[in-house]
Amino acid sequence: MTFHDEDDDLNTKSMETGELSVSHASTESSSFARSETRRVTRSKYIVAVVIFVAAVLVGSLTFIFAKNQEEDDFETQFGEYAVEIVDTINQEANSALAAGNSLSVAITTFALTSSAVWPDVTVPDFELRGYHNNDLSKSLQVSLAPLVRADQRQGWEIYAQQNEAWIDEGLAVAMERELTDNTEEKSDSIEDFLWRFAEGDSGTSVVQNSEGTNLGGVNYFAPIWQQSPAPHNTQIVNYDILSHPVLQRLFSTMWNSVQPVFSEAADLSFIYEGGIEDDTEHPRTYVLHPVFGSFVDSNGSYKSDDIVATLITVLPFDELLLDMIPEGVNGIDIVMENTCGLHFTYSVNGPAATFVGYGDHHDPDYDYMGFAVEFGDHSVSEHTEESCNYMIHIYPTSIFEEEYHSNKPVVYTVVVVSVFVFTALVFLLYDYFVLLRQRKVMEAARRTNKIVTALFPANVRDRILKDAEEQDEGDRQHKRGFGFGAKAQLKDFVQDDNVLENGNSAFDSKPIADLFPDATVMFADIVGFTAWSSVREPTQVFSLLETVYHAFDEIARSRRVFKVETVGDCYVAVAGLPEARKDHAVVMARFARDCLHRMNDLTKKLELTLGPDTGDLSMRIGLHSGPVTAGVLRGDKSRFQLFGDTVNTASKIESSGSRNRIHLSTETASLLEVAGKGHWLRKREDVIRTKVKGDMQTYWLEVKAPSIAPTGSSASDGQSEEIISPTEAKKMEQEKAAKKEEKAKSKADMDEDKLRRLVDWNSDVLARLLRQIVAHRNAIKKLRGTVSSSTPAKLKIKSGGTVIDEVKEIIELPEYDPLAAQYQEDPQSIDLGEAAQKQLRDYVMLVATFYRDNPFHNFEHASHWNERLFHEMYDAWRNGRSEKDPSEFWYNGEIGFFDFYIIPLAKKLKECGVFGVSSDEYLNYAQKNRAEWEAQGHQVVEKLVEKYTAEYANHQVRLDDIQDADNVPLRSRMFRSDTLSDDEGFLAEVEKQIDDEDGDLSEKSQEDLVARASSRLTRGASKEKL
Repeated sequence: MTFHDEDDDLNTKSMETGELSVSHASTESSSFARSETRRVTRSKYIVAVVIFVAAVLVGSLTFIFAKNQEEDDFETQFGEYAVEIVDTINQEANSALAAGNSLSVAITTFALTSSAVWPDVTVPDFELRGYHNNDLSKSLQVSLAPLVRADQRQGWEIYAQQNEAWIDEGLAVAMERELTDNTEEKSDSIEDFLWRFAEGDSGTSVVQNSEGTNLGGVNYFAPIWQQSPAPHNTQIVNYDILSHPVLQRLFSTMWNSVQPVFSEAADLSFIYEGGIEDDTEHPRTYVLHPVFGSFVDSNGSYKSDDIVATLITVLPFDELLLDMIPEGVNGIDIVMENTCGLHFTYSVNGPAATFVGYGDHHDPDYDYMGFAVEFGDHSVSEHTEESCNYMIHIYPTSIFEEEYHSNKPVVYTVVVVSVFVFTALVFLLYDYFVLLRQRKVMEAARRTNKIVTALFPANVRDRILKDAEEQDEGDRQHKRGFGFGAKAQLKDFVQDDNVLENGNSAFDSKPIADLFPDATVMFADIVGFTAWSSVREPTQVFSLLETVYHAFDEIARSRRVFKVETVGDCYVAVAGLPEARKDHAVVMARFARDCLHRMNDLTKKLELTLGPDTGDLSMRIGLHSGPVTAGVLRGDKSRFQLFGDTVNTASKIESSGSRNRIHLSTETASLLEVAGKGHWLRKREDVIRTKVKGDMQTYWLEVKAPSIAPTGSSASDGQSEEIISPTEAKKMEQEKAAKKEEKAKSKADMDEDKLRRLVDWNSDVLARLLRQIVAHRNAIKKLRGTVSSSTPAKLKIKSGGTVIDEVKEIIELPEYDPLAAQYQEDPQSIDLGEAAQKQLRDYVMLVATFYRDNPFHNFEHASHWNERLFHEMYDAWRNGRSEKDPSEFWYNGEIGFFDFYIIPLAKKLKECGVFGVSSDEYLNYAQKNRAEWEAQGHQVVEKLVEKYTAEYANHQVRLDDIQDADNVPLRSRMFRSDTLSDDEGFLAEVEKQIDDEDGDLSEKSQEDLVARASSRLTRGASKEKL
């Protein structure tokens, strides 16, 4: 029996019988007593199990029968309501689509009968037509947007101005039908040109659009024309819906499918703003219906070119989900899901429907009862990416279920089980008094056995206990009077004085030691532990060691590896003893691998409590195989120890290894090769030198991720782990190469994880300091009374100063109050509150974001200040202040700047290691920026020249007016209203100079002042344009 199995067996038997069971250390009478006790205990267990099984079986059947009856009623009733909701939703969806299609057909009919030519079509009584459409489809508003070709734009703008009377007519009809409380007339005439969507402003900025959107090779506009209800704010008229990204994508889908399409749940309330009242927080969809220029026969089909306009209906989901189920039926969730990836949830209670919020908020416990139905007919557009088709999911809630649940199953079950419980309590009370006496005797023996079992292997433990029994027997004989005669006492005295001088053993029995010819020893040392522990408290040091070594002990038990000892931060273990095993090298290799991975996991988890640099700690492991002498040096504080050259060599292998690596000797590597694990090995390039053995060739161990065997199982046969064949090993190498490339892509995620860990740790440290401050303040308040803090502290900063002026070399701190410290409560008991902790973490995160891993300017940044420098130099050349045109040398000059300054400087910084491992990254950025300039530099220079040449030409007319007005006095030429610059200081200076000269300036002085004014006006005009 192995050490692990024996330990489990001991614990199990102690719990069952309450007696101490030690192999090969009990007398025949105690063995008989244990056997009898086990039989009695087994009988008691059988009786208890029978009572328990009977109670559970009868009670469960009673409860299940009653509960199933209620569950059937619940599921049946929900199914009926779900079918009713599905039918209603289908009817509402189809009604909405049918109403829009009917209005589209009516518009087509009107255009054909009136011989109107699109887009110049104004549908009469559109307010009434739209009102009926909205009533049938439960829409908020319907809008008509004709398609206008780019060459028809001017004609359309004139037509729209001439036919805007439909707005006043629609407002009048709306007032008659009390569709709105707003009795004001339209705000203003419609825009006289088409305008487009302005990003970030919902279209409030009017911008002309002369290009249009390409549809089928033709540029079109789709201006909003007629609306029902009619708008009070007429600015929406002539708004080109194809300029809005959502509506353009939706229109393209309708154009290609020639069918009505649904949008995602977007906020496009600016289309009907002011015309109706609506809660913009609730979701709604926008349905685009095509309007055709003519009808096709029954055998034909419409094409995209047949579309001449579109109807936009605003469909709120709140209205569609009303009156689904009768009054009194509550607690049904409806989740709307569209193909654009959006979810939102409604709660239906009777005829009312309440918007819960965006996202799927239904109870996942009722997923198995969900009903799903499509919203409308998506047979045509269900495969298009632009259209957002909707799927409706219906689920019950706990509120709905509670209506069908009662306490009857529980009552029936409690009555039945109570009979069995009473019987069991009588039995347990009797057994309790019997065991109470035995437990006190067992506890002391069990603690002693547990300590011995943890310190020594099973066979060594048995030999120690046997020696102890023999010694106790001798002591008992001495107490009974044996061996206390005069001759015996004289013999004992002589032997005690000369036992060591004659070379005899100090003990009567033979030493407890054995030679194990085949074993593998492991030394594992924590790299960086000395420096880490030097800045830690003793409790933190032991917290790390206990956590790590406890995890190693668990792995050792599962792998059947024997832990020898821990010396500081070094963990020593051996495989192949105390029980010999042939696969000791394979088992130890797997154990070392598991420890290595477990160490890395634990250090990352301990960073929050022990500091961020805890994650930098790692293991350095060394393995060596050979003969080992193992035994116990008896005496005070005896312990199990290993001796021999194998132990010393294993220590040397470990000390000459590398962090996060498993270092193997040639002997261990040979055993792995014999076991068919040669693909785990990689030969070390260099050899290690030892004083005794000289040069040694060693190996590195490379295996898959850890796979710890279950506790109590044997891993010697390899069945508890995945066997790695040579073919699989080659495949693993290929996967490793692929993962290496993927790992480089995830560097940003690793950096983000590192930043998160640093932020968590710093936040925790600051939180502890805040608790200490709060505790100190509370203690002061108790001693001195409540301290008033109503007057806020004033920030003393002198205006007009610099940051350096605010620096203080000496900061005054409050004096230490020993009395307050005496009454101070435990800071850890103070609750800062979630709000304070969140603000603290946000503050630390904000500070962390100010740090940049790469301060080197990127290409965009360099281009920004280069453009400004080019502008100044080009402006100087155009105004005669520079001799050379910068566009002629700018491209080559930038290349020279990279070649002779930036790149050489980055290389020098890399050689000196100024920025550590980041130096390579800076050099790479510099080289990439040069390559990007070489590829795009000519185009950049051409664009800069074109930009500033056009700007110079736009303002040249104003400069010529100033310089050519010879008959106009200088003061008028400089300061007339159409040439004034916004630089008041400069103008005041020029005016003062004119006044000083009393108007009598030379021609040269006049020309100088004009040139200066021209240059200033040029810059002022540029600023005005920007």
